[in-house]
Amino acid sequence: MGVLRKSESRIQRAFEGLFGRTFKSHVQPVELAQKLVKEMEENKVALLSRTYVPNHFSIYLCPQDRQHFGEYEDSLVEELQTHLLQHARRQKYDLVGPPEVVLALDDALKLGFFGVRAEPVRPSNVGAPGRVASGRAESGPAVRPASSGAAHASPAAQAPGGSARPVGQMTQGISADVAAGLRLARRTVHLAFEGVSREYQQSRVVLGRGRDADLQLDDPNVSRMHAVLYWEEDRVYIKDLGSTNGTFVNSRPVTSGPVKDGDVIGVGSLKISLRVR
Repeated sequence: MGVLRKSESRIQRAFEGLFGRTFKSHVQPVELAQKLVKEMEENKVALLSRTYVPNHFSIYLCPQDRQHFGEYEDSLVEELQTHLLQHARRQKYDLVGPPEVVLALDDALKLGFFGVRAEPVRPSNVGAPGRVASGRAESGPAVRPASSGAAHASPAAQAPGGSARPVGQMTQGISADVAAGLRLARRTVHLAFEGVSREYQQSRVVLGRGRDADLQLDDPNVSRMHAVLYWEEDRVYIKDLGSTNGTFVNSRPVTSGPVKDGDVIGVGSLKISLRVR
C-alpha cells in the first residue's frame, strides 16, 4: 500500500499540471495513471529471482470521454507509457517489452467511468532476447471499472515509449502445470482471410485498421480499433469496440459474445475465418 501511495503522489504531480485543468466531469488523466499502476502491481508474477509485470494495457472509455481527450490522446498515451516504465524501474520489476497503452471504446460505460485491463505475463515471453528488463540496468478477465470520484466499482465491461536496456540473460521457464495454475498457459487463435493467415498466442487480439491493432486490416469500412477477441475461462469471446459499421459472427451482428472454432467473423467488407486450439 505504501508503494501505491508514493506512486500516486508522484502521478498527481506529474499529470495534474499538464492535463488537470482541462478536464472537469470527464475521466481525469491522473486517474488513468493511478489505475494503470495498480493493475501493474496486482498482475505481477514472481518467477525464480525476478518479478515480472505486464507491459500491455487497454483502457476502455465511453465515446464522450474518448472524444474529450481528442488532440491530447497521443501525448497522454506517451506520458502514461513513460510513467509505467519509470514505476517498473523504481520497483526493480522486469518487463517483457516496452509498456504499451491502448485506448478503446466501450459503449456500456458512462461518462467519467473507465476500465483498465492488463494483459497477463506469459512464460513464453519471459527472458526472450531483445526484451526489456526495466528493473536491472514492461473478459479475458473482466475490466475493473473506475470513475471520477470513485476508486472502484463492480465489473462493468469485459474485453478485453521509454527506453531501456535489453535482458542480459535467459530466465528459466516454469512447468505447464504451474503455468496452468497461474492461468498463463499458451493458447492459439488462427485468423485467415483473403490469402492472409495469422496465428496469435496471447490473451487478447485486437482487430482494426489502426497501427495499434494486433491484426491490421486495410479496409476503409473497418474502424481503427474495431473489435477484440479474448480468452475467458478457456473460451474465446469477441467484443465490438464501438466500431462504425459493426461486427458480425456468421453474418449475425454482435456487440459481444462467445465464438468457436470454425466461426466466420465479419468486419467491414472482410470475412475472417477463426480457428481455435
